Amino acid sequence: MGKALNIENAEEGMRIGSEEYQAGNIVNALGAYKTVYDRYTNSGLAPEALYQMGLIYIERHQYAPAFNSLQKIIVNYPSYPRFTEVIALEYDIASKLQSGNRPYCLGIIPWFKDYSSAIDYFESIVTNAPCSIYASMALMNIADLAKNHKKVEDVIDALDRLVNWYKKSELAPAAYIELADTYCNMVHGPLYDQGATRQAINYYNDFLLLFPKHDRVQEVEIKLANALDLFARSKLAMARFYYQDRNNLPAAAIYCNETITTAPNSCAAKEACELLKLIEQGILAPESICDKILGRYKSPSTPTYLEESALEQRANEEFALDVNEFPIQQVDRGYDEFAPGADPAPPY
Repeated sequence: MGKALNIENAEEGMRIGSEEYQAGNIVNALGAYKTVYDRYTNSGLAPEALYQMGLIYIERHQYAPAFNSLQKIIVNYPSYPRFTEVIALEYDIASKLQSGNRPYCLGIIPWFKDYSSAIDYFESIVTNAPCSIYASMALMNIADLAKNHKKVEDVIDALDRLVNWYKKSELAPAAYIELADTYCNMVHGPLYDQGATRQAINYYNDFLLLFPKHDRVQEVEIKLANALDLFARSKLAMARFYYQDRNNLPAAAIYCNETITTAPNSCAAKEACELLKLIEQGILAPESICDKILGRYKSPSTPTYLEESALEQRANEEFALDVNEFPIQQVDRGYDEFAPGADPAPPY
């Protein structure tokens, strides 16, 4: 890297690197610092050489070499006095990539944007300094990057770690809301599986319980009401299915009651009450075209169920009688009755 440098010790290498950098000979400065690290790895100046290399690489938009140089300090020199500054520089590199800054090939040619490396760098920061202020910020940035690239599982993973590991972080309230919003967006209507909606409701409730005086309480209350209404509408959809398509008034009434219980103040609950009144009055749903042609769907009745239970019980009794036809002692004899000197088998 650069011209050949005659470096006899670590102190001289650091001095030459500083002089070359101030003179504008960036490549020569990198060469001097690299020589200090390679030749004098156990020297106290080795981590400082890596630190200076990281600064120069960042200046040249060579983010991967910069992060690698700083990472060597974290791994090999954990007692380095500028440890916190190293973590801050790593966070700065990841943030630049997150913002769309292009890394430069050889420090000259602009290259492609690298969001995946930004996620990897943020993950390294969480691992390197889990107790620092940068850890929770890194997890939130990972969630933002994953959200922009529609990686829902990665969003949930990052936010879940944030709310569980850093409950006292200033980002925890926003993480709860973002986590609940992510689950809500996974459901496209009341006819879809509502497992994600239940998760969203839980996180909205957790937010209101943990941060009752937060500025976004009113916003979360509205979102919670919408999530409850969606969940209730899934029950209402089942009630209408049994009422309109299966002519099963008892089943429809059960789901109407579940709708009201789930979200008593929702619009879905009001619609369920209206449908429940029709059911209580015994009013059937209007006949569809298929009903007019094929007749109404025959809903299973209680006597039919009881008849099926009786048939099943009778079959079990017949099976027990068949088993009892064979005496246990006759079965246990096996082939002993044919052994020499054995008594003849008793007649049936």
